[in-house]
Formats: sequence, C-alpha cells, structure tokens
Amino acid sequence: MKKIVWLSFLLLLISSAFFTSVNSIRSSGNADKPNLDSFRLVSKHVDENERCFRCHDKPAEMSDPGEITHFRDSLKLSGHQIITRREYYSSNHKSLACIGCHADPTPENPNRTSREAAASKTCNDCHQYIKEHAGYHFAEIETEFKQSIHFQSKHIEFSCWKCHDPHKYKTTYRNAENIYAAVDYDNAICLSCHKHMLLTEESDSAQMKDRTVMHNWLPEKEEHFERIRCLDCHTKINKDVLVAHLVLPKETSVKKCSECHSQYSILLTTLYKNQPRDSSATNALFNSVVKKNIYVMGADRSNLLNKICLSLLGLIICGTLIHLIPRILTKKKS
Repeated sequence: MKKIVWLSFLLLLISSAFFTSVNSIRSSGNADKPNLDSFRLVSKHVDENERCFRCHDKPAEMSDPGEITHFRDSLKLSGHQIITRREYYSSNHKSLACIGCHADPTPENPNRTSREAAASKTCNDCHQYIKEHAGYHFAEIETEFKQSIHFQSKHIEFSCWKCHDPHKYKTTYRNAENIYAAVDYDNAICLSCHKHMLLTEESDSAQMKDRTVMHNWLPEKEEHFERIRCLDCHTKINKDVLVAHLVLPKETSVKKCSECHSQYSILLTTLYKNQPRDSSATNALFNSVVKKNIYVMGADRSNLLNKICLSLLGLIICGTLIHLIPRILTKKKS
C-alpha cells in the first residue's frame, strides 16, 4: 500500500514539473510575440497593417530567432526592408495605414509597385493639408530643402526619407524635456551617412574620414559634438521654421566662435529656439534659456554683474581723476 502511495506521489511530482516547464516555454515564447492589443491603442489600422508586417517584421505567432531568420532569408529581406511593429507603432506615423503611402497599383499605373508609390511622395503631400501643422510651415521647409546642398548634390539622389525614415522617425526636438537626448538623436541621423564619408570637390568618390578630422579647427570637439546639433552650424537660420532645412556647403557653415559665444548667440534661434524662457531670470541673465542647460562662455551674462563691474570701473576712473587733476593744477602753479 505504501509503495502505491509513494508511486502516485512520484508520478504527481513528475507531471507537475512537466506541465510547469511546458507553460514556462509557452510564456517565454509569448513574451517575444508582439502584443497587437497594445498597438491598437495608437492605431485603428493594426489588423489591416498585419498583411504587411507578416513579411516585413515576422508573423505574429512566430517567436523562435532561428525560425525568424530562416523566414526572412526565404523572402530575401534585409536592412531597411525589415520594419518591426514596435518601431513603427512608436514612430510619428504610427496611426497611419501602410496602404496610405504604399498604394496598390491603379488603372493609370497598373505596374507600379508599392515601393515606387511611396518613393514618389514627399512630406508636404500630406502635411500641407493638415490644419494642425500649418504653424510648422511645411511649404517653406520644402523650399529650403530644395535649395540645400543635399538636394542639389550630384553625388546622390536625396529625398525627405534619407533623414526622416517614415517607418521609424520620432519627433524628439519639438517637445524635448532633455535637450541633449534630442541632440544625440538628431546628430545620429546626420552621422548615419557622414560618420565616415566626406565627398570632396576634388574627387567624386567617397573618402573615408572621421568627423574629428573634418573638425580639426574646432576647439573641444567632443564637447561640441555632445552639446550641439550638426544643424546648428550647418544650416541657414530661419526664424519661421522650427528646424532649418537649408543645409549649407561646409565653406559657408558657422566657424566664428563669436556667433555662439556672445550675447546674441545664434543658439537662441537654433538649438534653444523651442525651449521655454524663464521670465523670472530675464533681468538677471541675458540668455536664461542657455544658462538653464549649459554654461556657454560669452552667451551667459548677468545684467547685475555687468552693472556692478561698470560701476566699479567708473569709481576707479573718477578716483584716479580726482587724485590726478589737483596734482596737475598744483604743478602748473608752481
């Protein structure tokens, strides 16, 4: 009888361990599966978009890394063709349907592919018709872009999508609480092309150069790279546009220290344009918004300290004259 009890207890333990391991495997697999319900909170087109993501990301029920790799290899997908649900549904365009840009062939263009349909579009095709975006001046941005060295370059066919990946791009600068995170994000876009590539006038081929070499003239290079966006020096300032898009040739980019390190620092119309001013500090500091983020020599000045220093200088001059004039007059009489 005891043997039967012990045998039953042993079988119960084995079955319990088996079902626990099976459930843990299932739960770990499900952890890697995309939670479509969470995406439905930001987009009403999730189910419609699944016909694209089943290939461009992976089928929702697939979680094994080896299986996913084999699946992508079979479709010959790589690089920019792989668009994950998590990236897309956290991007600026998360609420849109894929087919909104990647329209199916039409009677007028029966052979047009979905990629060709999207490539023919620009940001302004949509944004100029959105009333809430009127304040961002997209038409002026497009005009600036077409005047920029990027658009006019003979070396590469440039479009909005080269910088603003429509499937991944996030707006970081407009509402940035951490200005340096926005700097890092924006600079990463530039460096995705420019990190090791410099096109020179002497050669049509790409030459491998590090950005530190290209900025040898700049003191404290790494400090500038961490605190300032590439755009702040390499674009023409436009007070009406939140982020300037007229990228200048390197010869006409900012190189004078005084353009940033002065009372009228250009940083106020570029990097710190969208940062709230501290009205309580206006009388104490010329550039309180700059002071709040970082000390910029020449840009951070105190009105109070200026007045004190000028007063002391005036007193010294007056004291010197009071001491000097009687001596001169006495000397002339004698």
